[in-house]
Amino acid sequence: MSINAARNDPIIAERHTATRPASQMVARPTVLEHPNSARKLAAILSADIVGYSALMSADEEGTVRKLREVREAVLPIIERFGGRIIDPAGDGILSEFPSAVRAVESAAAVQTRMEALNVQSTPPMLFRIGVNVGDVIHEGDCIDSGPGRNLYL
Repeated sequence: MSINAARNDPIIAERHTATRPASQMVARPTVLEHPNSARKLAAILSADIVGYSALMSADEEGTVRKLREVREAVLPIIERFGGRIIDPAGDGILSEFPSAVRAVESAAAVQTRMEALNVQSTPPMLFRIGVNVGDVIHEGDCIDSGPGRNLYL
């Protein structure tokens, strides 16, 4: 839209005139004819190994072996609490829960299991775990994006 056309548009002119105080101006939301994504509210559990790069630098073979053991022990716990594993890539786990309470209970159970696993090995492998509740966008079986997936540990 050209500047001259914008000046003649009553909606744009109304939004950009200083005749009303800012407190009285209301932004008009964009109206969609049809939703273009499948959204839902979900609890997202995100976990990653603390100091994974340092563990790999010290002992690659041992760290990979321990990570495999950890996953075999932890993934069933997440599923037992109703979690769906979205992405077990690298040293992290991303999972979706229908309930924030179940996600937090799962995180506590994972930490308890990790404590038991770490008694048997040195150095310990520790999970940093966060839970976030928010709107997520589904693309097939994957959660593509959305504010609910954005969790920084």
